[in-house]
Amino acid sequence: MTLLLVLILAVYCLLLMVFLFGWSESRFQVAPLQGATMSGISVIVPFRNEEHNLPVLIKSLSKLAYVIHNYEVILVDDHSTDGSRALAERFVRDGRNIRLLSLPEGVVGKKQALLAGIQASGFDIIATTDADCQFHEQWLWQISTYFERAETQMLVGPVNLAADKSLLSRLQAMEFTSLAASTAAAIGIGHPILCNGANLAFRKSAFLEVGGYEGNMDIPSGDDEFLLHKMMKHFRRGVVYLNAPEGVVTSNPVGSVKDFIGQRVRWAGKWKHNTDPLAKWLAVFIAAAHFSFFALLVLFMMNPGMIFTFLLIKVILEGVLLAGMTRFYGVPFDALAFGLWQILYTPYVLLIGILAQGNHYRWKDRNFK
Repeated sequence: MTLLLVLILAVYCLLLMVFLFGWSESRFQVAPLQGATMSGISVIVPFRNEEHNLPVLIKSLSKLAYVIHNYEVILVDDHSTDGSRALAERFVRDGRNIRLLSLPEGVVGKKQALLAGIQASGFDIIATTDADCQFHEQWLWQISTYFERAETQMLVGPVNLAADKSLLSRLQAMEFTSLAASTAAAIGIGHPILCNGANLAFRKSAFLEVGGYEGNMDIPSGDDEFLLHKMMKHFRRGVVYLNAPEGVVTSNPVGSVKDFIGQRVRWAGKWKHNTDPLAKWLAVFIAAAHFSFFALLVLFMMNPGMIFTFLLIKVILEGVLLAGMTRFYGVPFDALAFGLWQILYTPYVLLIGILAQGNHYRWKDRNFK
């Protein structure tokens, strides 16, 4: 049994080396063209019950250093029950390039809100984000430069969590960093498997060509990853990574353990609908590798020996990859959160996997199957 655990961990370490290579490739990719023209961009923001986040979002969008006639912001209200709509209406009155749409009765969900915004958009380049996000003033300019290349159909952008001093937010930020690093690394080796709708851009023409969200409209989440897989099938070389710190979008961590678990269960629930076999097997293998690490850690404490070498290699490789991502973000590497995840990740993954087998979860004050 010990030999099998060591073998799994050894293969995982090889995978980490491949990811480090992919991360290097994505970071040192050829810089995009720096043309004088600014492409027209439609920023789509679906929202539901976001009255606390909308003022910060709009303030951040208003600071974008982009020609005002070359971009628009389309807010799409998904039947908010708080004061979000009233706030959005005020922003629309105050802004020249901000529009507000509302989903009609009987039409609900994030994908429907995104689709409504895309259909109403006035530009071919679509940038999606969430209501709890903030942006660098050069965000849209960075997106525009990548789409100066005709072959670019989708641009996957980096997302960072703004952690405070609480341990929960720091743990979330570290896990998010690992997902962001994996996203960039997978694109670097030519097989994107992850993306985040909080920082995603694509051509409207490509969206329509691949069928948009058709085939998964009934799945509450996954608007980003399902679309990514469609784009990969149709435009193999058309998916690229936004390799610029100015292109980072900053989001907020959830505020409680209950909300954190609920969010992760929702994310895990879409896994069985994933149409990419590599992404599925990779997720299973990574879970097995972390289980092996946890088991070997227990065995090491009982009987120290050569096991220590494999444990140390795994920790060092992960640390190097995540440190590279935090350096890209321009934030300090959180050694405490990283160390705690080495111990907590295996029971955490098992818990989320078990809970994700349930029939219901709650999101945005709605119950879903």
